[in-house]
Amino acid sequence: MFIQYGDRRINLDLIKQYRPKEKGKNYKIEFIYQNGEIEEIYFLQDKDKRDEFLKTLDEKNLKK
Repeated sequence: MFIQYGDRRINLDLIKQYRPKEKGKNYKIEFIYQNGEIEEIYFLQDKDKRDEFLKTLDEKNLKK
């Protein structure tokens, strides 16, 4: 399964873990891939967009 971020498509099957991170007023999501590689997606000062993206990830990945 893939999710779109800008012009990229991220393969969710390759992600082991994701989590929100913030430093001051800079917001991002950290992806940890199955191979141990770490990637961060930045949302700069837009916490609401970051949280909406996390909500979409959770809806696609978490079983209820």
